[in-house]
This record gives sequence, C-alpha cells and structure tokens, in this order.
Amino acid sequence: MVKCTAFVRYGLGHGRGRLQVICWLWLWSCMLCLILDVYKSRAFAVQHPLLEPPKIKDVAAAASDCNAQEFLARVRKIPLASRRSSMEVALNQSGLDEGRISLFLLSCLEVAAKDKAFGDEGKLTGMVCSLCSDGDGRPEEDPAVRQRALAVSLQLWRHNASQFTALRVLQQWCIDETDATGQQLEAIQRMSEDLLENNNWRLLQLFLKAFPRFAPEHADRIDEAIKKMCEEGSFKAAIQVAKCALWPSSRIGRLYRQLQFHQIKTGARSEQGKELASIAACGKDQGRQRLFVKELFKAGKLELASERISAWSLEGLRPTSLQKRKGAKRARNFYQLPAHLKVRTVSLKDEVEEGVSVLQRAQCIGFDTESLHGGRPCLLQVASNKHALLIDLLALQPDAAASVARLFSNSDIVKVSFAGRQDLRQLSTVLGVEAKSVTPCFDLKHLGALYRMNQSDIDFNEALDGLGLSSLAEEVLGKPLNKEMRASDWSRRPLLPAQQQYAAVDAWVLLRPPALSKDRRQERGRIGG
Repeated sequence: MVKCTAFVRYGLGHGRGRLQVICWLWLWSCMLCLILDVYKSRAFAVQHPLLEPPKIKDVAAAASDCNAQEFLARVRKIPLASRRSSMEVALNQSGLDEGRISLFLLSCLEVAAKDKAFGDEGKLTGMVCSLCSDGDGRPEEDPAVRQRALAVSLQLWRHNASQFTALRVLQQWCIDETDATGQQLEAIQRMSEDLLENNNWRLLQLFLKAFPRFAPEHADRIDEAIKKMCEEGSFKAAIQVAKCALWPSSRIGRLYRQLQFHQIKTGARSEQGKELASIAACGKDQGRQRLFVKELFKAGKLELASERISAWSLEGLRPTSLQKRKGAKRARNFYQLPAHLKVRTVSLKDEVEEGVSVLQRAQCIGFDTESLHGGRPCLLQVASNKHALLIDLLALQPDAAASVARLFSNSDIVKVSFAGRQDLRQLSTVLGVEAKSVTPCFDLKHLGALYRMNQSDIDFNEALDGLGLSSLAEEVLGKPLNKEMRASDWSRRPLLPAQQQYAAVDAWVLLRPPALSKDRRQERGRIGG
C-alpha cells in the first residue's frame, strides 16, 4: 500500500507519469467494478469457485470411508465450475490407492444408477465416470468387477441424462458382449433399438464400439441411419458409425469425399471461422478450389475469394454484379477501421524503429499475431489509439527485432491481448523477449468473461465458452469483426490491403475495453473514440 501511494505521488508530480497513473487507475477500476458487480450477483456468489471454495476435506473424508452416498451428496454441493477438479483433489487426499479409487468410483456410479436424484444429473455421473482409471480405458481382469460395470451401465441407461455416461462406463472398463448374461444381452438389444429409433448418432457410435456384433443384425437400419446423418450434414459421425459397423474401405472412402465437399460448401458460407477446414479439404484439386471460390462469391466473401484466386493461380473466376452488391452489404455488418488510424507495414530497421518510437509514446497498446496454420508467426500487429504498426516477421532484420523487443519490455506501457499466451510464446522465439518480462499485460478474454457473467447468470467457465474477440465485440460494441481473412495465406508477400485491414483492426479493437463498463446500447454502432 505504501509503495502504491508513493507511485501515485510520484506520477502526479511528473507529466508523463501523471498520464500513466491515470491509465493504470482507470484499468484497475474497470476490473474492480466488474468483479464487484459479478460478486454481488446471486449466481456468481453460488457458482464461482474462487469466492465459494468447496469443502474438499469433507468430500475426501467420505471417500476415505468409502461412503459413496455421502461422497456424491457432498460433491453435488460443490460449484459446478470446480466440481471435477475438487473431486480429483479430494480423492488424492483420501488415502485410497489407484485401484481402490477406481472401485470406489464404480460404487458411486452404482449409487447414482439406483438413486434417481443422482442418476438424472448427467454432468455429475459423467464427471465420476471420467475419473475412473483417468479415462485411459484399461481392461479390468476381475470378472466380478466387469460384471458390476456392465450392470451399472444398463442401470444408468434408464436415466436419459446419464445415457452417455452409461456407454462411457463400457468404454472405461473395456466391456463387450462376452461379459453379458442372456438377460443382459436382451437389455443391450433394446439399447441398440432405442439408439436407432431416436437417431442418436453420437451414442450409436459408442455403442457399436462396445458391441460390434450387433452391427450385422441391424445392417439395414444402420445403413439408413448413416444416410440420414449425411442428409443432416453429420458426415464425421457417419464415418465413425460406418467404421464401427465394419463397412468396407471403398464405401468409407466415398463418405470421406462427401465430407470434403460438405466442408467446402459449409465453410465458405459459415461466419464461424470454418474457412480453414474448407481450404484443407480443397487440397491441390483445382475443381474443389474453384468450387470453394464460387461458394465464397455466393456468400459475399469477396476478399478471401480474391486472395484464394491469386494463391491458387485460378483463372476465369469473377463475381457477378449481384454478388458484388451482396459483398458490399455484408461488409457493412462488420466494424471497419476508423479513418484517423494510420496503418503501416514495416520490416526494415529504419521503418521499424520509426514506427516503434511512435508507439513508445502510447500509454496502452494492443497486439496480436498472424501465423501459418500451426507454424511460425508471419506478422505482428501492434496498435495504439491512432497508429497501427504491422511488423513483417518473415523479413524482420535482427537489429530491428531488438527495437520491437524493447517496446514489449517497456514497463511504462500497458499491453493488451486476447488469449495472448500463445502469441507471447511465439514472440519469445522471434524477438528474444521472455513472456514473463512483457509486463504489465492484460488478457481481454478474462475481462470479457467477467462482462458476460455480469450480464447473465453463468459461471466463469460458461462465460469463456465460445468467447472470441469477434463475439465479444458484437456483445459489447454491437458489431462483430470480419474474420474471413484469418484463413488467408499470411506467408505470401506483399500483403493484400484486406489482410492489412484485418490485422490492424484485430490489434486496434483491443483498446476498446471502456465499453465493457458502459451500457451496451450506448456503444452500439460505434468503434472509434
């Protein structure tokens, strides 16, 4: 506290320091306000593990006594977000060895199968099952234990919420039909008929893995089920079921080709970042490549289509007037860079140092990287409120890299990223700056999760689910980001104007966190400021 007071006094007595103090205080106040708002909400107070720590000792005591009923009752009181991890800690503290833990968890599943209150909680039984043998599915040699596991599976099947767990039990203990009695085989037969009747493809796949002998008995119905899966676009599930049903490789090969064409079409039309899968499905086949570009035209993704035409050296492909109008209309649905933002692409020492010197005067910068798919980073984009610097990492000179490293090591500048841990790891190899030395650094994804929690009754893990920079921009600012150019080839030079725009906005929009603490309606339609 004394150090903080001294820092504030020092900052207020110096010109640049005063702005820095204001920036720091503003950032921390935003975080604090969000945390306090969420803390006051009923859902967060009940669900968040950091504010409501689970009573792990009580759970461990129940496990130590091998009291499955009490163990499940106490586990159910733990916040859902930390339930599984708490069970792991409790089991480790129970004093049971690995073999006894597995048998104890089987006892817990037996209790859940008989008690409707537990059996109807699919998440609870699923977590218990996933802890058995740490999910590695090791065969159990004791016939009595295998028979218990099969009996538990059949009992859990009666609870709709625990049917997935029922089949996971078979997988965990490597149970097959040779373990079943005549009566159990009849129950398994009914399971197969239920799955085929209800078109539950995911469970059918698990069932056939455990009981492949039932595939020939239902060959016609399985073929019909696979046909329905393909009609619904569930080609991956269809392929897995076909494999479990022991289809010949030639028929499975046709399914794979159908999957590829499906990926090409759906990826081009989707706004959920599926273009990369489409490009992979195209491979080097020019027929598929041309189909993908045509589908991009239809979807109004003209910029990515243009990039693909150039990258694949395709000829004779142009959008129609109607498709051009659709592309222009689609572009208006996304945020664009403000007119005042100056964007530069640099790689030479003098250019980099000049751009970095401008950013060194900023109080806060946003940064992101663009990479080859699974490879090294190709571009680093860094933005302040008025400038965006696109640093070509493929052509970056070593002495220029030192200037960029000094920018990220400058403790006077606040750095903001979105799930930037991977970016920092990549930059450490390119720039020679350790991730831990990039301070202060804020992850906007965590702040966005707190914002979501404050808007609705969900826990932290649920808030993180599906949270991307584009979706956060849409929730907070009213418009998403155009992510189509993410699928472009970032190793090709020169960068296209669309790529430069995409990279710049990804870094610049990170500097819009004030909107997280304002009413969404006031921010709708805005991006500048």
